Amino acid sequence: MTWLERIKDGRLETADGNIYTFEFKEITAAREERTEKFSFRSDGDYISRNSSGSTSYPLKIWFSGRDCDLVADSFELATKDPRPLKFYHPIRKKYVLVQLLSIERTDDTLTAAGEIGFALQLHETIELDKVIKPESASRYVDETVSKVKILSSEKFGEEIAASSPSAIDKMKADIAKAQAALGEVTTAYDTVTDGVAEFQSVLLSCESLVETIEADAEAFANLAFGAVTTVNSIITFVTDRVDAIKNLIDTIGEMESMPIKKIYWQAAVSAKAQCALSASSLDFKTRTEAFALLDSLDADFQAMRDAIETAELSGELQIPDMETMIGMQDIVATTFGAFAGIAYGAKQQRSITLEKNEAIYPLVYRLMGGNSMDDLDTLVDEFIAANELGGSELFELQHGKTYRYYL
Repeated sequence: MTWLERIKDGRLETADGNIYTFEFKEITAAREERTEKFSFRSDGDYISRNSSGSTSYPLKIWFSGRDCDLVADSFELATKDPRPLKFYHPIRKKYVLVQLLSIERTDDTLTAAGEIGFALQLHETIELDKVIKPESASRYVDETVSKVKILSSEKFGEEIAASSPSAIDKMKADIAKAQAALGEVTTAYDTVTDGVAEFQSVLLSCESLVETIEADAEAFANLAFGAVTTVNSIITFVTDRVDAIKNLIDTIGEMESMPIKKIYWQAAVSAKAQCALSASSLDFKTRTEAFALLDSLDADFQAMRDAIETAELSGELQIPDMETMIGMQDIVATTFGAFAGIAYGAKQQRSITLEKNEAIYPLVYRLMGGNSMDDLDTLVDEFIAANELGGSELFELQHGKTYRYYL
């Protein structure tokens, strides 16, 4: 067998399991080395080569035949999925996990050759769950939040010591706003009964320390920070936890004292990160809803970081504090890495426009399946709620109308 006979078919497999066999003329692979250049006064540079980087694959592929247009359309649509692809290297005969960086399509109609080509930029990637699994990330984030709470409380004590009486009066007014927002948690949401009494006790302890905050600054900050992160353990549903944290962040935006904003802001961002990692894919109706939580976490962190940096430059915050910000950045970055696996497990919203009137049960079974009648009943209930159905549509769905479902 010659080397030419040992070449296999080139294949790209999507995260959904769809396999596309493509034609090619050459396979190019490029790898960048991780290096550092040190320039000295004498002639020449010293290059330190630390390790090898990942491999990129600039591929030119094509599909041919009578149905090449249909295959190409399907392939192009499949590449919109943000998850990595599996690239089967036809010469090295191994799978490589890659991410698509760019795609360019060429439809060759001039020669009527029946060929549609794609120029792909693929780059080798690693799986996030091999870097840090959600359960490991959750433990790590919890430990980092505890460290940040201690550091943040210490810095708050230093800020209090450097603050004027009028500045402390502003702080007390802002604490009252935060206490009111947190106090609504036990009445606005479904809560875990066992934790409510302890949570209320923490709020009362915070309140009792306000009048002596000059002497008990660190103790107050530690309790206040803890009260915010405790929200996750007393509110039953993840979406409600997110809403409660959002309400607190909205209240923080109304505060005037930057030292108080800082302690509550850091606690709220930490609580949102912990909330994300305590969730499962079943806690979100859709994948979009899951990723919206990450978007809001990123926006909250950026706003907090920018506000703190501005306040430190202006003197509104008098004590420099790099350590807690590094810890906060670590919390957010770890959450992003681990939460992706949770989010991708959530359902995606789909839709169907009916070509004829249909009964609801057969349609739901055809679209969403169902392992038993109880399972099918649950899916039908979800379908009814998603489309806000009532009246005759509970029995017969209408021709020409578009309906949503989640899969």
